[in-house]
Formats: sequence, C-alpha cells, structure tokens
Amino acid sequence: MLEDPNLGHTFLVIDALDECVTDLPLFLDYIVAKSPVFSCVKWIVSSRNWPDIEN
Repeated sequence: MLEDPNLGHTFLVIDALDECVTDLPLFLDYIVAKSPVFSCVKWIVSSRNWPDIEN
C-alpha cells in the first residue's frame, strides 16, 4: 500500500502498539525507517509509555 504510486495523503493509525507480542522491535524499526520515506503518510501511533517504544 505504501508503495502505491497513486497514494495520496494518508493517515495510518496504529493503536495499542504496546500489546504487540511478536517482533515489536522489528515493527518499530520499520516505522522509523519508512516514515521519512513516504512524506504523504502521517503515522499516528498510540501505546503505553514504555521506554523501549518511546526510544
């Protein structure tokens, strides 16, 4: 979806990130790597205030 050339302004909402029990570090790395690449996408992420996620 992110690589669709017809993608317009988009909001991705990820709720309860702290409840991710499998590959959370991998998913966080993905978000960090992709967010600057796709300027038309705004990421809205919610989570408990966990240090690992905040970093």
